[in-house]
Amino acid sequence: MLKKACLPLLLLLTPSAAVFAGQPLFSVKKQTLPDLAAPAEPTRRFAIDGQTATVGGDTGDRTWTTRLDYASRNEAAMGLDYGLKLDREFAGGANLVMGTRRKELLLNAVYAPEKNVRVKFSGGQLRQTEDYQFASGTAADSVVQNNFLFDIRKTWSGDALLSGLSLTAWQASAGGADPGQKTLLQDGDLATRVLVDPRLLATGAQRGYMLNLALAPLPASRLELGTGVDRLRYDFADGSGERDSTASRRLHYTQYVGGCSRLQGNYESHAAWRSFGVALARGAWSIGASRTQDRDSGDGGYAINAGYTIPMGRTSGRPTTCASSLQAARSFGSLTGSSVARDPNLPAAPLAQVDPTARPVVSEVLAKPR
Repeated sequence: MLKKACLPLLLLLTPSAAVFAGQPLFSVKKQTLPDLAAPAEPTRRFAIDGQTATVGGDTGDRTWTTRLDYASRNEAAMGLDYGLKLDREFAGGANLVMGTRRKELLLNAVYAPEKNVRVKFSGGQLRQTEDYQFASGTAADSVVQNNFLFDIRKTWSGDALLSGLSLTAWQASAGGADPGQKTLLQDGDLATRVLVDPRLLATGAQRGYMLNLALAPLPASRLELGTGVDRLRYDFADGSGERDSTASRRLHYTQYVGGCSRLQGNYESHAAWRSFGVALARGAWSIGASRTQDRDSGDGGYAINAGYTIPMGRTSGRPTTCASSLQAARSFGSLTGSSVARDPNLPAAPLAQVDPTARPVVSEVLAKPR
């Protein structure tokens, strides 16, 4: 069932790496609604547009979704997400993609020994073919990448100052790229030079973490603090390399005021941009404004969002309270929902680039007859 006070339909403008279920009102990442209590009978989902067709279903102990992506011939792929609740504390799921140039299998295990504790582990392999521009021309090559993620969350109820804690750590490493060398001929007036392009790809390794704290500094309030680091490394053939480290900070505050209205503020800081916004929600209505600013150029964009929640399906008949809204913000959602959710911190594309240090070399010079 849908509870009006728990579902403000606002577009969030700042990307959030928080792993709590209570989401900020602004993010550039696509947000999903909180997990809903499963009805007595199975539910079905169907959607289609010019790029994707989706069919899915849910019961209390199982969820599945199939997708057909047909945006282009090279990107055509079939996808399957399947999650199963094995017992009261454990659920397993898988994300499978089979396409012309992309194949991925990600396995997820979710363990909830108590209602306020949840542990998740994800591990899988991605194989994707991309076109790379070498000195000798464009060549397609497949890269194999292993992805791993560990996530642990805990919440506290009551009047405790610390209401939630989470830690997410991830690692990805790519390899297997070998397009092979290619011979080039450079024709001159006196001689023809034979060059060999090694066509090397530099594969990357990525590691990162995100730590989030949820506090209750005032009655009927929630303060979320987040900090994280993402490091990416490429090693080149000449012994040099490329290193990139990105730090992020996040601050989100929610205050429930008279009439169970919610006042929210959000601020995020990343290496390339920062953003902030405010919003007010009451019952089914919500309205907010936000701004994103590029750190280098200073350019920014503004957004004003308004939303109205329309309840569908059955309701419990019990009135929604501010306390129940806060409690819902601290929940983790369903086990089966977590078992099929692909964490956005896992890279969805192969970590590979053309090695800039691997240039064509002359292997032979053929003199022309005079």
